Amino acid sequence: MAGQLRRRDRGGDTTLRALAEYYTAGLPVSWSGYHEGRAVPAKVALPTYAFQRKRYWLPSVTPRRGAARGGAAHHPLLGTEVACEGVAREFTAEFTVEELGALADFADGDRTTLPAGAYADLLLALQDAVHGHTRAAVPRAARRRPLTLQAETPRTLTTRLRPRPDGGADVTVLTVAEKTGEDEPRELVHASAVLTAGQDQQEPELTGLVAGPATLEIDAEDLYTDLASVGRPHGPRARALAVAARHQGGLVTAELECRGTTAVEQVPAELIEAALAAAVVLDPEGPVFLPREITSVRHFKKPRGARLNVVARVTTEQDRRLADILVLENGSPVLELGGVTLARPEGPAGQRQFLHRSEWVRRALPALAADTAPRHVLLLGRAEAPGTPGGDGLRVTPVADAAALKTALEDTSVTDVCWSWQPLPGAMSAALYRAECEHNYRDLLGLLTVLDAAAQQRPPRLWLVTEGAQKLPGDRPGDAALLGAATLWGFGRVLLTESPQYRATLVDIEPGGDLTALFDEVRAEAPGEFQVAHRTGARHVRRLLPGDAARTWPGGFALRTPGSGDLSDLSLAPVDDRAPAAGEVQVRVASVALTAEDARAALDGEESGEAGPVLGSLAAGTVVAAGAEAAFTAGDEVIRTPMTAPCAPPSPSPRPPWHSPPARRAARRGAAPRPSVWRRSARPCAPPPAAPAPRCGWTCPAARRRRPHRPASARTAPTSSPVASAASAWSPPASSSNWAHGT
Repeated sequence: MAGQLRRRDRGGDTTLRALAEYYTAGLPVSWSGYHEGRAVPAKVALPTYAFQRKRYWLPSVTPRRGAARGGAAHHPLLGTEVACEGVAREFTAEFTVEELGALADFADGDRTTLPAGAYADLLLALQDAVHGHTRAAVPRAARRRPLTLQAETPRTLTTRLRPRPDGGADVTVLTVAEKTGEDEPRELVHASAVLTAGQDQQEPELTGLVAGPATLEIDAEDLYTDLASVGRPHGPRARALAVAARHQGGLVTAELECRGTTAVEQVPAELIEAALAAAVVLDPEGPVFLPREITSVRHFKKPRGARLNVVARVTTEQDRRLADILVLENGSPVLELGGVTLARPEGPAGQRQFLHRSEWVRRALPALAADTAPRHVLLLGRAEAPGTPGGDGLRVTPVADAAALKTALEDTSVTDVCWSWQPLPGAMSAALYRAECEHNYRDLLGLLTVLDAAAQQRPPRLWLVTEGAQKLPGDRPGDAALLGAATLWGFGRVLLTESPQYRATLVDIEPGGDLTALFDEVRAEAPGEFQVAHRTGARHVRRLLPGDAARTWPGGFALRTPGSGDLSDLSLAPVDDRAPAAGEVQVRVASVALTAEDARAALDGEESGEAGPVLGSLAAGTVVAAGAEAAFTAGDEVIRTPMTAPCAPPSPSPRPPWHSPPARRAARRGAAPRPSVWRRSARPCAPPPAAPAPRCGWTCPAARRRRPHRPASARTAPTSSPVASAASAWSPPASSSNWAHGT
């Protein structure tokens, strides 16, 4: 008996619960029979990403310092004023992250870092507690050491004021580190600012600023996906940013969703943080910049509406962003953040990383502009004729083959050509794979021949369409039936590079779906997007994101393959930084290329079971140090190339190149090794990066050393050469080939 009917059960809940218990016990239940004659509930798409883990332990009821105990309410981060010796004043609050409301949703795993918006809210609450108003600007608000909170762990936060001669006060927000050994506990400063005695209610500079048409727009789902990809996840309560747009002249506009304010809040911390994030969420380098300092924080009124607007003016200064931000409600100023300095986070999270990965991320299609020009599309490779959509500025003309395309291109109204991959029937096999690729590429190359022959001044944009050829988040494992279509994505990228006039754009649509998503892409013609995929109504674009891990050591590194020999999983390994010995030079590498020689070296490492070899048979760089009897001197521009000249017996050296592990493995296989040689460059290579930071894609830790600088991007190798006539060329031993250092 799964359940008993009760007289009070008018809606059938008991019956439904009993059926659910039968079903979970493994017994068959006819759900279609149950729902017969009832309204069919709407289906919702379940999340395809990992669910956010959150603890649900009941909060502690232990009384905490700074908490309200039946009296006046106090700000959770400010707490209450405590007695303090001397002229300073102190406010102390003790809390757990679970007691901070929406701030708890800024967690990354089980750790929560207090955002800059929380300190701004704290300073406004402090101003209200000290002066009884918030009508004065709070200058020089700076974020110092990050404050990280752990779940269910109480923390005590102290806000200290020291009076200034002008009537204001210096503010320090700090915590006290735990005592270790015999050392005295030390204070850790997390934020600082100045409270002024006067009032400042001048009209904000950005009031009444009218932004022009948006050049790029992003909605909440996409922008928070981008923030999570750079290590800044936001929980539901922290997501106050609804939409953001970038305009000409460095202007950014956004809309915020306000949940309302409590009695102790001036502006909720999540709203301030959302306004700060809006300034950089559409930055070309990604939303990696965090607020370091705010020149002036001015509060005008508490927000009361459900929707607020943000206007920001953002400029670039070297590797930082400077912003002036204004939050408005129905045109009236709420909060002004003037002179905000945003920079990359310190430590590995903020460094430019060497390794990157290609990922699909959500990105909504930009809205159509009012003056969008009509589009005329020639459609090839589709058996069915989609017809001509009406009233939307899009005309579609089916074309049978490349011969008919030549005639169709005579129509000067043609703006786009769409070509679809045609799979062949049958189970995938090597023969079918070859036949399918040959059939499609012959057809596609014929199309390109016709486009080249047309020699139009502005040729139509070429769209290459596949169905289910890309693996997107949430896709089920395939059965290899679309291997042929997947190769088009490699061909399309090459075509875009070598024939940019066609603006070749790859679009992957839902398997078995229609061309609605493709036509939407054609109408919008999103700038800069050349790899797009659609699944279940969601649009994805390809993005290059930083690698999963940054280097954890200072100094140089070598580029190696893992033990598997898989070149798609390269890794960085630390190397010793030493002065060149006799017959050796140290080279700062400017550029590196991976060749077939590196692929063979990687496979050699897999077969031998030894550690992965150092890669890079082609390189160029500058000699920065030379040992005694070296063939080069500091400042020489050199290139490293595989040696093709006949080899003479190796000259004596501490570690001859022929004794290297790759040479021994090649000898065991009966193949002659191909050592590499360094030669003087005929033309100057890229100059070595100058301190403090090179502009080559990642950060050089060695450039920040206090001791005399020796570049981390240097290679130490002997200058002796097995080439008889190579007075200016030398062959380094492969066993010490740590040349692939980088900055």
